[in-house]
Amino acid sequence: MKSAKIFLTVIFALVLLPPVVAQKQQPDSTTADADNETNQSKLLMQNPLVQHVKNRYLSKKESIRFLEGYQTIKKDQSVDESILVNNGDLTIVGHVEGKAIAINGNIHILATASLRQDVISINGKIYREAGAKIRGEMIETVIKTRSLFTIPANLSSAKPAVIQKFNDDEIYENETEVRTRSYQWPEKRERRKWKRSYNLNTKQNSLTNDDHFLYRYNRVEGLFLGANVPPADNFNSNLVDLDLNGYFGYGFATKEWRFKGNAELWLFDKSGPALGTTVYNLTDSQDEWIIPTEENSLAAFFIREDFQDYFKREGFGFYLRERITSYFETSFGYFEDKYASLAKNTNWSVFGGDKHFRPNPEIDAGRLKSYKAQFTLDSRDDRDSPFSGWLIRGSGMWSRTGLTGDFNYDRFILDIRRYIPLRHGENFDIRLRAGSGRGSMPRQDFFYLGGLSTLRGFEFKDFSGNRMVLANIEYRVGDNSPRFRNNWLFNSMNLIFFFDSGLAWFADENEYYNEGFGQLTWNKLHSNVGVALTDDEGRIRLNFAKSVDPGPSDMIVTFRINRAF
Repeated sequence: MKSAKIFLTVIFALVLLPPVVAQKQQPDSTTADADNETNQSKLLMQNPLVQHVKNRYLSKKESIRFLEGYQTIKKDQSVDESILVNNGDLTIVGHVEGKAIAINGNIHILATASLRQDVISINGKIYREAGAKIRGEMIETVIKTRSLFTIPANLSSAKPAVIQKFNDDEIYENETEVRTRSYQWPEKRERRKWKRSYNLNTKQNSLTNDDHFLYRYNRVEGLFLGANVPPADNFNSNLVDLDLNGYFGYGFATKEWRFKGNAELWLFDKSGPALGTTVYNLTDSQDEWIIPTEENSLAAFFIREDFQDYFKREGFGFYLRERITSYFETSFGYFEDKYASLAKNTNWSVFGGDKHFRPNPEIDAGRLKSYKAQFTLDSRDDRDSPFSGWLIRGSGMWSRTGLTGDFNYDRFILDIRRYIPLRHGENFDIRLRAGSGRGSMPRQDFFYLGGLSTLRGFEFKDFSGNRMVLANIEYRVGDNSPRFRNNWLFNSMNLIFFFDSGLAWFADENEYYNEGFGQLTWNKLHSNVGVALTDDEGRIRLNFAKSVDPGPSDMIVTFRINRAF
């Protein structure tokens, strides 16, 4: 297993890269040397595509700042001129007086940003957080040049919106205004005591998939339909800062209602922590990190494949949560739960032939009284399809016999993810995940590896234990990369090379969570390599993975509509 040792050594080195790496890829435009910036502008203006964009969207009298590569306008920074960024993403946290344009890159507009004129992304996308102020229009534009890009057949045969020539370069442009990627809530009227606004970094309950309407399908509940009242975030009331939220719904196969109700009180106005209480009766699962509920529902509904395991959890709890910064949130609470097994109740799907849903496994039923804590640090540029940033999440659960429950164990999970843009169109992404516990853990809290999002060259949930380590590495290269810019095959998709390595095993129940790792040796790790074909965001993907462990193994082929991490 020398290959596994080398790869995992690279993992730890890259995950712990200092912020200097990101700073090199995203230089601060305010500190750039004036002479270098002038030379850079001259070189950029020699590019016919940059010339075309300048003539198309900027006036001759307009003051323009030309930049190359990934750029960030910081929160306390104000730019008095228009910005044109070539071959890189533009992130705006501060103020821009002129237009903001990115060629071959995305534009990320955070909640604190303000722009007085248009925002234009050439061959990229615009992402806008709620609260960002934009007085102009948001426009996404697709421009292809014969000398720089391969023109798809359907584009070259169609009548283009704009055709212009610079020397021998024909430029095809198809412009679309962005009207669906963002939504601003209406201004608060004087009669209203508060308004509801959603924080884009806050993920709602994992078993819900719409703001107000719930729907899912699995082998236990069959079709589940319900209604949802999502939580409010940062609102003011003249009476009391109290929010009531939750959901309820009905499973047609189980013929049972499920619900969750929360009451949250903001202490010391909206900037303070929130004190909450909750009561619930849930069809729960520990497998949301392996496959999201929406994707799992589609697989169950259409092809009779259900990759989550379920149990019934009902009870109540009290908690305190605090969003310390826009990137960091913590919570702590006390909960009393009653666990029960659930049986498979349906075998129907649209397709699937003679296949059968696998049985839903039995769990260790009983009552659990526990303390739970969690922290999340999330600096990703996008929650669903990140290209840069960190996600670090840790969770812990403590149960003691003194709490008069049926269980006495602890369980801890640490998940670290790093998204590193190497250059335009190329990314290096890493996830490290570890789990450990103390005491006699019930079966529903075991750690499982194998298959989707874990060890993709092995069968689903091949390995289990009360200890777990996992490393996932992905190198993503897209059609915007210089490597494939003139390759027609990769004009509309990305190529991903990945490597997975991990192990799940059982340690002695009497050992504490930081013990029992003596069985973790390099030659015991299970590893696989693979390649995937994906869309631009890396979510719709066809994976081909194969184990590199000694002995024969099959190629595992999976189709996903979400990233592994």
